[in-house]
Amino acid sequence: MRPVNNDIVDTPFKYKNPEGLSDVLPESQRYWQYSENLLNRLSGDFGYHHLITPPLEAKSLYTTGFGKESADYLIDSNIDDRGEKYVFRAHPKVSVIRSFIDNGFTAWPPPVHLSSRTSTIKRHDTNLRQNFYYSFDILGAKDAITDTTLLILLQRLARDLKLKNYVIVIHSLGCSNCRPNFEQIFSDYCKTILKNLCSACQSKPNYSTITNCVADRTSDVIIEAPSLLDNLCPECKKQITGVLETCDSLGVQYELDSSLTTSHIEAEQTIFSLKIGDQFIDAITGYHYDSLASRIAETPISAIGITIDLQILSSNLEIQHISVPPEGGLQVFIAQLGSLAKEKCVPLLQQLYKAGYTAATASESESITSQLKVAERLRSRITLIIGQKEAVNGHIIVRDMISGVQDDIYLDELMPALAERLEAK
Repeated sequence: MRPVNNDIVDTPFKYKNPEGLSDVLPESQRYWQYSENLLNRLSGDFGYHHLITPPLEAKSLYTTGFGKESADYLIDSNIDDRGEKYVFRAHPKVSVIRSFIDNGFTAWPPPVHLSSRTSTIKRHDTNLRQNFYYSFDILGAKDAITDTTLLILLQRLARDLKLKNYVIVIHSLGCSNCRPNFEQIFSDYCKTILKNLCSACQSKPNYSTITNCVADRTSDVIIEAPSLLDNLCPECKKQITGVLETCDSLGVQYELDSSLTTSHIEAEQTIFSLKIGDQFIDAITGYHYDSLASRIAETPISAIGITIDLQILSSNLEIQHISVPPEGGLQVFIAQLGSLAKEKCVPLLQQLYKAGYTAATASESESITSQLKVAERLRSRITLIIGQKEAVNGHIIVRDMISGVQDDIYLDELMPALAERLEAK
C-alpha cells in the first residue's frame, strides 16, 4: 500500500487549527533555527542555566501577578490538581518566576542567570494568539552592573545576528510610585493640544495611546510634551543614571530614546532594545519586572531580563536579507528502479550507515524523477542511482546534486568515491 493517496491530497481536510494559530512550516524555519541556535550558544557563553518548563501553569499565578482581569485571556486546560486550576502558559516570565521559586534557585548565591525557550497561547479578541519566546533572565540582584551585563549580551546578540548600523536604545518606564503622577501630568498637557491630535488619540489621550501612535499628526505635536525621564522618582532616576554611567565606563554605545515603549505590561524602570535607523526591533526587549516577580513570590525579588519573540525576529532578519549559513542536509540519497535494484538498496544503506554517512531512500516511489525530487527536498549532496542495468552489471551512478554532474562507476569503487566527493564539499 502506498503511504500517500492522491485522493487524500485532493480532498480538503476537515481538521484545522483554531483561528489565530498556525503551523511553523519547514520553509519558514531557516532564520528561526539560525536565531535559536545562536541564542543557545549565547546562553552557554554567558553562563546561563537553561530551563524547560511545562506548558501549563496554575491559574492563580496569573491572577496574583496580573490581577483577576487576566482570567479573560487565559485558556483553561480543564486540569485540576491539589486544589489548583491549571491554564495553558500565557506569559513567559510567569514560568521563569515559578520555576525560580519552586526549584530552590532562591537558595543560590545571587544573581541567578536563567535562560528559557517557551511558547505561550492566550485569547486575543475572538481569536487565539500564540508566541514563541527565548528569554535571558537575571534574578536576585539589582544594580547597574546587572543591567549592563544584559546590555553587553544584547550587543553581542546584534553582532552575531550580523545586524548593520544598529544602536542600543535605553529608556525608563518609571515605577508604580512615579508613573501614575507622570501619566496625569502628560494627560493634562494633551488636553491642551487635543484638537491637534489624531482622532484615535483624541478619544483616549493617555501616555500609552499617544506614545504608540504612528500618525504624523500626533508625533509632530507632542515634541514639547512632558518627559517621563524628567518626572522619575529618586529611585528610578538613580537606577537609570547608574546604568548609563556604567555603560559609559565600559564603552557600551547607546542612545537615550524617550520614544522606546514595550507591549510587555509587566515592564518597569529601565528598558532597552535595538534600533536600526528609525525602526525599533520590536522582537527584542529588555526590562525590569520586579513587581510581577514580587507579587508571585509574595516577597521582594529583583528581576530583569531580555525577551525575544522568535517569530518576529525571524521575520525581521529575512526582511533585512541577513546572510545565514547554509542549512545542513542529507549526505547520500539512494534512488532505485526495479526489483533487483531494490534488493541492492538495503545492504547499501547498511554499508553507508556503518561508514558514518547520513543516508535515505524512497523505496515506495516507482519513478526516478520523483525520487530525485525527494532527494532535493532532503537537501542531499549526493544521489546514488541504481537501475536494473546497474544492478546486473555491478555499477552505480553517482550524481552531484549541486552541479548535476554524474559518473557511472563500479559499485566496489563507491566508498572511496563518496569520501572524495563529500570531503571536497
